[in-house]
Amino acid sequence: MGDFAYWPSAKPLSKKDKFAKDRDFIKNLNHIDQIWEKLKIKCGDTLAVCDLRGKYKEKFSYSELADLITKVSFSFKNYGLVKGDVVTVISENSPRWLVADQGLMRLGAINAVRGINSPSVELDYIVEHSNSVGLIVQSKEIWLKLNNKEELKKD
Repeated sequence: MGDFAYWPSAKPLSKKDKFAKDRDFIKNLNHIDQIWEKLKIKCGDTLAVCDLRGKYKEKFSYSELADLITKVSFSFKNYGLVKGDVVTVISENSPRWLVADQGLMRLGAINAVRGINSPSVELDYIVEHSNSVGLIVQSKEIWLKLNNKEELKKD
């Protein structure tokens, strides 16, 4: 896997480009989360997501991402989550957020999503009124913010 978050095509993509034109690999999907297994087969070790600015500097290939989504989905199922359950997710976009989001989606769970920079009052409202059976937070600091013990310090 390369170290690039983005790299331009060696040549501009044209209408004749096979990948852009031939999308048979995404036909017949019953659910959007099924695309990850198709992309695993189609793209394998190609870099899928990369977070060069986050705390953990994570990057995953399509194959790794598909496997993580499957593992997380099974973990949620083992915790007792079922189709239709609402789970509040308070996090910024990141590879970890994507894995949690898609793992929940695979189960048929509903995400009540909000970013971490929302005021505590807004986050509390979402948690209290979303009928969530679970809560996923990005970090300990966000957990403390939800418990009104400490507001996040803005950089």
